Amino acid sequence: VPFFDGYKYGRKVVRVNIETFTAEDVQVIDLGPLDQELAGYFGGFTYRNIAGINYGYLVPHRNVRAPVDGVNPFYTVDGYTDELVNKGRSSMGGDHLETHYHGKLVRFDCENFDASGVTVLDLTEYDPDLRGFAGGFQSGKFGYLVPYKNREGSHGFFGKVVRIDLEDFQTVKVLDLTQYDDRLVGFIGGASWANYGLLIPYRNDNADNNNGRSQHGLIVRFEMSAFDIDHIEFMNLPTMARKQVPSIPDPGLRGYLNGFVMGDYLYLVPHFNQNFYGKLTRVDMRDFTWLVELQQEDVAAGLKQDELLASTATDVITFPNMDTGGVYEGIQYDGVQYIDLQATDQDLAGFSGGFASLSAVQNAHLYNDGEGPGYEGGASTEAARHQSWLLRTIKTSDYHVYSMEHHDHIFLSDELFQYCAFPSRFGFTEPDTVDERCLGIYDPSYQYFGRADELTEFFSHEYALGDGSSAPYTHVIYISGDPPTRAPVPAPTYA
Repeated sequence: VPFFDGYKYGRKVVRVNIETFTAEDVQVIDLGPLDQELAGYFGGFTYRNIAGINYGYLVPHRNVRAPVDGVNPFYTVDGYTDELVNKGRSSMGGDHLETHYHGKLVRFDCENFDASGVTVLDLTEYDPDLRGFAGGFQSGKFGYLVPYKNREGSHGFFGKVVRIDLEDFQTVKVLDLTQYDDRLVGFIGGASWANYGLLIPYRNDNADNNNGRSQHGLIVRFEMSAFDIDHIEFMNLPTMARKQVPSIPDPGLRGYLNGFVMGDYLYLVPHFNQNFYGKLTRVDMRDFTWLVELQQEDVAAGLKQDELLASTATDVITFPNMDTGGVYEGIQYDGVQYIDLQATDQDLAGFSGGFASLSAVQNAHLYNDGEGPGYEGGASTEAARHQSWLLRTIKTSDYHVYSMEHHDHIFLSDELFQYCAFPSRFGFTEPDTVDERCLGIYDPSYQYFGRADELTEFFSHEYALGDGSSAPYTHVIYISGDPPTRAPVPAPTYA
């Protein structure tokens, strides 16, 4: 994803062949000749549509404008220079470059990786505020853009989350978080858990922040299916008790730069909270709503940060079914916790992103039962079931499209199929057992594929498994010949 190269805002998208990992196999799309404004992007994501086309998306952030050559100029009279920015700016006629936040969302064909596969959606045609995003994520058939800053100055942070229908690449819906609370602005990075979208807090320059800090710690969680103002909740990390010893709130939990979801937890990457810091924070999604409700009791009581050190309504044990009369039996949720990486090494501070390995994700699904407020373990939540339904409706290839119309089955990727030692009745010679790491995916006792339909979205080479009766294996559906190929869904091209 092109952002800034030290001289100018980047406009060249790079693709690397990770199998060969050689310079000879590096490919580039130069967006500049298509539109000079297509430069300065912050994050991206991919999506394979119902026609089987795999697209990449670039999240629009910022670039520069000048009085003579306009956007992203190369004239010295505008202030452009071949001098590195961190060595100062000097040029003929003075430096007239001004920061310009833009909203041109780029889509490119990952297989047909050249300029002919590029289309652009200018979000400012829907709303002039829709520019200056910092990261995004895909869930179901939608892409979500994270609002950060759309103009210069302390009042430039904004809170309009954008949802784009990735099938038609033109249907846009906006959720303005400031209608719920005007502090909900300035996020960097996002993720999804079950049917919830999550926004990572960075900076809002709010005067009410503890000690006047520019950074904030307001995690936003919204229901993706509803995507409206009535289905938003947020947790203020600096005033939330921790499920640790000591449990007192930590006012330094703010200023995160990206995050990720693994199992039932959101992990927040520490960056800057007035100082570069290293408190890697995790938030349990299962008791999120309960703790938010308890935190509102502190707000209603008017408790300040120093008063919360002595007493807070959020300093409680949370456990399964506590809202429906359940009894605490020693199993509790984890709320908010952190590891201070600087406690062992002062250099472990100022991070900008993170991720979980595949094995960690699989183990999380195995050892976390998916319980939540009012829901039984294993079933996760209604939101999770809805998200699973969304994933099943996304066709991943022409074979998938063809067979979804003719058979009732679940798709499982080649890699995932071979990783889990599946029974011999599916045509393999392994014993009729399953690797224990895969029990969260496949239960041989019930012939049930739990999360296979979700995980296969991240793999290739699908196997079709279901209730067909084609010989010689009763649970294998064989698909032969070329399936009909559907025409790609047309998408608008904006000047």
